[in-house]
Amino acid sequence: MKNLFKIRVLAILVGLITISSISFAEGIKLTLNPRAQMDEGPKHLSYELKSTERREDVLTILNNSDQETYRLKIYAVDSAQSSDGVVTFKTNDIEQKHIGEWVKFNHSEVSIKPGETLLQPYQISIPEKTSPGLYQGALVAEVISAQSGSKQIKVVSRIVEPIYITVPGRKTIKYNIDQFDYQEINGQPTFHLKISNNSNILLKSEINLHIEGTLLNQPYNLSLNHPTILQGDSFEKTFKLPNPPLFGNYKASLNAKFFEYDVAKESLSELDTIDKELSFSLIPYQCLAVLLVLIILIMIFEKLRRRYLKDQITETFTHIVKRGETIVSIGESYQVSWKKLTQLNKLNKPYLIRPGQTLTLPFPKKSDHKPKASKNKSKSKS
Repeated sequence: MKNLFKIRVLAILVGLITISSISFAEGIKLTLNPRAQMDEGPKHLSYELKSTERREDVLTILNNSDQETYRLKIYAVDSAQSSDGVVTFKTNDIEQKHIGEWVKFNHSEVSIKPGETLLQPYQISIPEKTSPGLYQGALVAEVISAQSGSKQIKVVSRIVEPIYITVPGRKTIKYNIDQFDYQEINGQPTFHLKISNNSNILLKSEINLHIEGTLLNQPYNLSLNHPTILQGDSFEKTFKLPNPPLFGNYKASLNAKFFEYDVAKESLSELDTIDKELSFSLIPYQCLAVLLVLIILIMIFEKLRRRYLKDQITETFTHIVKRGETIVSIGESYQVSWKKLTQLNKLNKPYLIRPGQTLTLPFPKKSDHKPKASKNKSKSKS
């Protein structure tokens, strides 16, 4: 009950819009439906009306100020839904389809003096063939000017009183999580959630997201503001994972509980719970780009190295190792670097050779040097 009252108060606060052409209205002291504020009456205006039924009632407006006289514009509007799932109210310049069209005041503009209480009659007319369901809107007192003594302040400020109208009939409960997916935007893990309410009830929800995976010592637990989803409407939310790990494999588990708001009892009835899971991987694309550049540089270096060796070697000949010879002594005999011999013959440390082993030896480029031990050597083109 306390949570419902907080939600209602928040809706009223969100519906309060203050814009001033000269100065902002500070401390507008108006109260709509004051008996509800003093716990002497219903917490909200609520009606159950059949299709084509009419009802008359009165909105009480109290000017709590002891100085300001307010000029008011009075009308009704439909409810709307913010991106965070908070119920707000349309402005009167937007097309009204339900309560904003069904509720009409006898007078659209009135003045209220300091300390005065006004009773403003209004009529509710439910059109024929109106679909059953719960409709929410608001009665609005829009301050279009305020006068304090000789000072005239032009302001535009709205104070709203939520109103609920239930059109009886067959209850339809149909809702779904239409979308729960993941994408990476500029390296930031981003989730998109969409919930539709095709019911004729006022739907509320509790949404929690649990994320665990490779580099998370403790799972992420993210909670969304408990959104309200009006009948025939949908709720969409895009949110980002804070402080994401650099890489790894992860699983996101969505738990969504749904409730029906009972206006008469001012209570929530739990309907169902929907669970969704998705797996995703974080790939450090910047690191991969750096690694790819390094691989390309290494390949270029190796290609240049081989070209250099090829330029240094034009001919080769073979030598059969004799007992007592080493790779160093053979290189000295033919005036060839022992390091070139190890590279050409693909010898690894400690560069051991054995008697009878055949080694390939190079002639240095543009060199007239001939092998000393020519009896054990035969030429071959590289």
